[in-house]
Amino acid sequence: MNTLDLLILAIVLALAAIGYVQGFIVGAASLFGLVLGGLVGTRVVRIMLEKGASSPTAAQWAPVIGLGVGLAITLVGAMAMQDIGARLRSRVEHPERSLVLDHLLGALLMAAVGLLIAWFAAAAAIGVPQLRELRPQIIESRLVSRLNAVLPDAGPMLGAIAAYDPFPKFDGGAIDTPAPDAKLPNDPEVRAASRAVVRVVGSACGYRVTGSGWVAADGYIVTNAHVVAGQSDTHVEPTGTDRSLRADVVSFDSRNDVAVLRVNDLGITPLRALAAPAEGTAGVILGYPENRGFTSTAARFSDERTVRAQDIYSRGDFERDVTSFRGLVRHGNSGGPVVDGDGHVITTVFAATVGEKVEGGYGVPNTLAAAALKGAVEVPSDRVVSTGSCVS
Repeated sequence: MNTLDLLILAIVLALAAIGYVQGFIVGAASLFGLVLGGLVGTRVVRIMLEKGASSPTAAQWAPVIGLGVGLAITLVGAMAMQDIGARLRSRVEHPERSLVLDHLLGALLMAAVGLLIAWFAAAAAIGVPQLRELRPQIIESRLVSRLNAVLPDAGPMLGAIAAYDPFPKFDGGAIDTPAPDAKLPNDPEVRAASRAVVRVVGSACGYRVTGSGWVAADGYIVTNAHVVAGQSDTHVEPTGTDRSLRADVVSFDSRNDVAVLRVNDLGITPLRALAAPAEGTAGVILGYPENRGFTSTAARFSDERTVRAQDIYSRGDFERDVTSFRGLVRHGNSGGPVVDGDGHVITTVFAATVGEKVEGGYGVPNTLAAAALKGAVEVPSDRVVSTGSCVS
């Protein structure tokens, strides 16, 4: 056991002692208040911060401030329901055996709550740049590893609470192509291509937003516009490293959902993009889904098509060129590449399918990404472009 394990045990034992003293009825009531207060607090914080931060420093600390406000509201809800539970318990006559059972169940309930808090806090903390020094402790924790083995993936819950990647569900028509090649993610060229994939991190509307991106030219990264919308503190984290590098947005296209970032001292060999991928080409989705570690998922390119769509802010009604592919797309894959067996980029992920029989997604065609990149390299080194407002 490491230091984090001992800390978790101490917290769980303390909560169990509190649960034993207050009993199950009071504990259940306070837990209900905790959940209710958390829901209200999340909503209040989002309303408070929906206009975004006024400066890069404010943007960096907005999630922390929001967490504090949300926690305060959560605790108020817990204390209010705890008081109600105590009054209810005092009105119920318990035989001596029932009182003992009430105390024991209260201890078990609060111990379980402590473990759930530890599980969720570890999942959240591992993705926060300011808490990077805690990652080794979290990864090496026996208790956290055991909790991850028996509890469901925290990624979807984290995404729902923190709006990690506000990617759209996109209705671009049916995807008719064979199933992906499940073995392709292990191909050496695909693994080599992963070195040119990055996690994109920033703050918008008071929320920490993460997505993916890929190195398209020396010092330039392609991602989605919706990933960096409303940000002034964008950073990238290259795969396989502990680096976090400042990224400037030098191209932002809200209609086609593509953006280009300029990063100094990146030092990563760019990926090659295919001019015209063949229909049915086997591929792999590379990126950071659900704010977890790097993941490669089998895919298959379907086609390029023209659809009627809106921009990232759900505005307008215009024709737009997109690519379609089969494969599982999750929050956080936005901006990452789909590569073929040679490690060449087929498309840039921007959305998942909706209402289709097979899992699939849609991407920004390479021609549009290339046009954005061409404009980006012409932006002077001391200039950036506006990232618009955040995407809620």
